Amino acid sequence: MIIRCGTRGSVLALAQTKMVIDALENAHQALKVERHEIKTLGDRKQGTAAASQSDKKDWVYDLELALLNNQIDFAVHSSKDIPHEIEPGTALLPVLKRGNPYDAFLGKKIGSDNQRLSLTDLPHGAKVGTASLRRRAFLLKMRPDLLVVEFRGNVTTRVQKLDESEELMGAVMASAGLDRVNIPNLQYESLSSKDMLPAINQGILAVQFRENDEKTKKILETIVDPDTHAMWLAERGVAEVLKGDCKSAIGIFAQCNGESVILSANVMLPDGSESITANDSAPQTQSYQLGKKIGEQLLEMGALNIIEKSRG
Repeated sequence: MIIRCGTRGSVLALAQTKMVIDALENAHQALKVERHEIKTLGDRKQGTAAASQSDKKDWVYDLELALLNNQIDFAVHSSKDIPHEIEPGTALLPVLKRGNPYDAFLGKKIGSDNQRLSLTDLPHGAKVGTASLRRRAFLLKMRPDLLVVEFRGNVTTRVQKLDESEELMGAVMASAGLDRVNIPNLQYESLSSKDMLPAINQGILAVQFRENDEKTKKILETIVDPDTHAMWLAERGVAEVLKGDCKSAIGIFAQCNGESVILSANVMLPDGSESITANDSAPQTQSYQLGKKIGEQLLEMGALNIIEKSRG
C-alpha cells in the first residue's frame, strides 16, 4: 500500500518528516510512504521584507490545499506552527513521543576553543536574536538590560547567521529543532520552563489529514503516543480559548505525571513588564477540558487586555 506525505522542504521539516515516515513504515511492513515537498507561503516569504508579517497559517495553508485537492494523504507539521483554526474538512493528530519541549539559548562562540557564551555570561546590553514575542518577553523579564532584535530564518540559517554576526551575542531557538537538524558538535543551553515557558506544542509533531479519510487515519493512529496526545490536547485547549497568534506572547506547557497531566500557561506583554499565569492538573482523560479551564481562568485575569496591548 502507498500513501502520500506532504512536507515543507527545509532541513528541519525533512528531518521531522523522515522520523514520521520511518515510524509508519516500521509499524506497517507492507506500507510505502511517498514524500512530496511543497513550498508554503512562509517559505516564499523567507529572506524578504514580508517575512516579519508572516503568521502561522502561512506555514500550513499550501499543505492544507494539497490535502483538500487530494494531492497528498497527510502532511507533517511542527505542531507549534499550526494555527488554532485549521481548514474545514481536515483533522489533526499528534504523533511520536514529544521531543525536547524547552527553549535553547545558543551563545556566540568565544575564545580559541570555540566555547559558546551562556545566557548569564552575556555583558550588559548584549544583542540577542529571536523572532518570537514570547521569547522576547521572557528574555526581558530575566534580563531587562538585553537588546532583543528580530532574528529569522530556518534553524541551520540562524545558527550560521549567529556565528557570522559581529553584533549578535546569542539567539534563542527551540531545543527540538536544534536536536533534529543534528548539527555536529553544537552546544546549547537548555532553558527551564521556570525561566521560559515553552510555546504551545513545542517539540510535538502533528499530522494533518482529510477528516473523512478513515483508512489514513487508522494508519496514523498507530504511531500516536498517549502521553504526548494528552499534553497536545491540554495545550491546544488553552490556545483555542485565548485565540493567540504570532503577535502575542503566550507560553503553554503540559507535562504528564502518571495518569495525570499538569498544565501551566502564561500571557505577557512583549517587553516582559506585565504577566499573568495559571496552572492546574487533571486526569489525562480530561486534558482538553483542563486546557479550556486554564484558558478561561486567564481570560478572567485579564489575558485579552494583555493580548490586545501586544498587538498594539
